[in-house]
Amino acid sequence: MESSKFVHGVRRRQSGLSAISMAFLGIFLAMVFMLGLKVFTPVTEYLTLRNTIQSIKNEGPVNALEVRQAFENRQKIEYSIQSIAAKDLQVEVNGTVTAISFAYDKEIPLFGAVYLLIKFQAKTR
Repeated sequence: MESSKFVHGVRRRQSGLSAISMAFLGIFLAMVFMLGLKVFTPVTEYLTLRNTIQSIKNEGPVNALEVRQAFENRQKIEYSIQSIAAKDLQVEVNGTVTAISFAYDKEIPLFGAVYLLIKFQAKTR
């Protein structure tokens, strides 16, 4: 009778992860998950800002003052916009074409004195 350790006369290796490997994998996945949770809010704020300036541009403002007023109105409605103010927007008006852009840095504390720095910037199309 043939043992389950041997298949066709050749010793079969066990497959799978050991308990130590599973522990390291679990710790690694937990760290990646925690990092994702900390990065989620700033990234969603950036996406909201990018969509906001694009929609303001699509409304067709004539000058920088109108762009900043429209942004302030949107900021009153959209609670997640906190990283920049209307004065931080760069507005370029060339005839009938208006370009709106912004850039800012976000530091996300990870642990102790270790931070993750993300540089956000966007410009309307």
